[in-house]
Amino acid sequence: MTRPKILIVDDEPRNLLAMSAILGDLDVEIVEATSGEQALSQALAHELALVLLDVRMPEMDGFETAGLLRGNPSTEAVPIIFVTATSRELRLEFKGYDAGAVDFIFKPVNETILRSKVTVFLEMDRRRRALEIAHRKMRESDLFLRSILASMSDGVVVTDGEGRTLYSNSACDRLLGVPVASTDSLEWGLLGPEMRPIAPGELPLARAMRGEAVERRDLRVERADAPEGVWLGAKANPIWGERGEPLGAVCVLREITESKRSEEILEQRVRERTEELRESEAQLRQSQKLEALGTLAGGVAHDFNNLLAVVLGFAQFLREGLAEDDTRLADVKEIERAAERGAALTRRLLLFSRKEAGRPSVVALNEVVGGIEGLLRRTLGADIELHCELTPDLPSIKADPMHIEQVLVNLGVNARDAMSGGGRLGIRTYGQEISEGDGRLARHGFESKAGQYVCLEIEDTGRGMSPSLIDRIFEPFFTTKEREKGTGLGLSIVYGIVRQCGGGIEVDSVEGRGTVFRIYLPVTGESTEAPAAPADVELVHGKGETVLIVEDEEGLRELTARLLTQHGYEVLQAPDGAVAERVFVEQGSKIDLLLTDVVMPELSGPALVARLQRKRPDLPVVYMSGYSDEVGRRHGLEPERVAIVHKPFKQETLLRALRFGLDQGAVER
Repeated sequence: MTRPKILIVDDEPRNLLAMSAILGDLDVEIVEATSGEQALSQALAHELALVLLDVRMPEMDGFETAGLLRGNPSTEAVPIIFVTATSRELRLEFKGYDAGAVDFIFKPVNETILRSKVTVFLEMDRRRRALEIAHRKMRESDLFLRSILASMSDGVVVTDGEGRTLYSNSACDRLLGVPVASTDSLEWGLLGPEMRPIAPGELPLARAMRGEAVERRDLRVERADAPEGVWLGAKANPIWGERGEPLGAVCVLREITESKRSEEILEQRVRERTEELRESEAQLRQSQKLEALGTLAGGVAHDFNNLLAVVLGFAQFLREGLAEDDTRLADVKEIERAAERGAALTRRLLLFSRKEAGRPSVVALNEVVGGIEGLLRRTLGADIELHCELTPDLPSIKADPMHIEQVLVNLGVNARDAMSGGGRLGIRTYGQEISEGDGRLARHGFESKAGQYVCLEIEDTGRGMSPSLIDRIFEPFFTTKEREKGTGLGLSIVYGIVRQCGGGIEVDSVEGRGTVFRIYLPVTGESTEAPAAPADVELVHGKGETVLIVEDEEGLRELTARLLTQHGYEVLQAPDGAVAERVFVEQGSKIDLLLTDVVMPELSGPALVARLQRKRPDLPVVYMSGYSDEVGRRHGLEPERVAIVHKPFKQETLLRALRFGLDQGAVER
C-alpha cells in the first residue's frame, strides 16, 4: 500500500530538515518545497495527505499559496496546516482560515504538537481514502446490479409504498405484454392457478407492500402474442426503511417453463457473491486484529529483549565474580537460564507477529519435540492424553527450531479443538525414504523430491474431516471453527514453514475417527555439533580500541559500557543519534568502532551510520537489535550484509562481534 505523502513548505532548509526529522519515523513519504511556486508544482505532481505550509516566504507567501491550492480542483481538499513564527494574532489566524487552512502550528515547533496534529490528519486522510474506495465500490456495485437487471430475461418491477412503479426492466414488459411502468398492476391481467382473476390485495406486490415476503406464486398472464397464456413464477419482497416500515416492494417474474434453469443459476450466483463479500469482510476484520496483535507482540518483544539483555549481562558479571565452589553460583546460572528462556519466548512472540524471519540451523527433530512437549501438554489440557514415540538416532534436518515448534503447537491446538470431549494425541518421528515419482505429497502442491526424509507424524482421535475439507485446510482464513474461535491461519502458517524447509505434508482423515498429519522434512548432511569456542580468550578482548556505544536504554548502555571496559576497550557513550553525532565530531579521530542500536527515537541506527560514514567511510559498525530483521529492513538496514548482535546477548557473543568488526572490517556497504 502506498504510504501517505506530506508536503512540507518552508524557505529555510534547516526548518525542512527539522520537521522531516520529527516526522521521520512515521510511515509517510516527505515531499519538500522551498517556495510557494515549488509547492504548487509538488502538489500537482503528488497525491498529498497533508500540507505543512510556512506563512512568511518571499515572492509568494503561505496565504497566497494556500488560496491557489484551494482553487485547484485536484488539491482543494488537501488539509493545510500553517507553520508560522508570527505572534498569535486572531487577525492572522482568521486570514489563514479564510485562505483555506485547517490549523496552525507556531514556531519554534513543539515536536509533540506537530506529531500529534500530523497523526490526526493522517488518520483523517486514511479514513477519507477508505470512504472514497467504499463509495466507488458502491457505485460500481449499483452499476453492476443495474446491468444485471437490464440483461436479465426475468421481469423485475420495483414499486413505492403506494404501488407506483419506480423501476421495471424490458423483460417485465415482454412477459406481461404491457408497458409496466405506465400501467397499474390491476391491468396486468394476472390470473391464479385456478384461472381466476387475483384479488388486488392478493397480488404478490400488494402482499409485499404490507410487509409479507412472497416466496413463490404461480401466475398466468394472457398476452396478445400468446392467446393460450403464459405461466409465470412471481416472487415479491417488501423494501424496509431504517425504522422497520415498508417503503415499497420488488417483484421478480419468470417464465417458468423456459427459464427454470436460468433462475437456479442466477440464484446460485447471488448466494455465492453474498458469501464472498461476507468472507472478505470477515477476513479483513481478522487481518486487522492480527496486525494489531502482531504490532503489540513486536513492541513487547523489543522492550522485553532490552530488559533480558540487562538481566543476562549483570548475571554474567555476578558469575564471573564467584568461585566455582560458591553456593550462589547455581542461583546465578539459574538466572541466566531464565533469561535465555525469556529470549526464546520473545522469538515466539515475534514469530506470532510474523515479523521474525526464520533462522535455519541444523537440528535434531527429537530434541525439538522433547523441548516443546511440556508446553504441548499444558496446551492440550488434562482430558487429552499426549503420547510421544520418537525413533532414536534420526538424521538431522535444517530448519528454524522455533518454526518446528510453531508447527507442533498449531497442529496440537487444531487437534485439541477437534477432540472437545477428550481423546489422544500421538506424536511419532521416524525416517522415511521417498522415491522418484512418489505422489503422496502432490495433493497439496508439494514437490516430491527423491531422497531421505525425517517424518513428524501427529495423529488425533478427533472428529476427522471429509475429502472436500482436506482439499481446503491450508487455504488462508479457511476454518471450520466457530466465529471468534479460529483465525483460519494456523494450518496456512504450517504449510508455509514446511515449504520453506523444502519438505511436504500428507494428510489422512476419516470422519468420526480422527486425522493424521505427516510432515516430511529433508535430511541434511551437516553436523548438529556446535562449533567449539575459541581457546584463546585474548581473541575476544579489546586492545585499547575506542568504541562509541549508542543506545537509548540507559541500563543496557551502562551494562554494555561496563562489559567493554572490563575487557580492554575505551568507551564513549551516547543516548541517541544526535548526541552520537556531536561526540563523533569532537572525538571521531579516536573512535575505532561504532556499536549502535537499530531502532531509536528520531534518528535510527542505520540513519546515524549513513551520516557518520559520509564523514568516515571506513568506520566499522556493529548493530544491536531487540527487534526482528524485518523491522531493521524498514529502517534501511540490510541484515544479511552487516554485523548484528541480537538482544539479549551473551558477553562472548558481543565481544566476538566487536573483535570481528575491528579485525575484519565489518563495514556497512
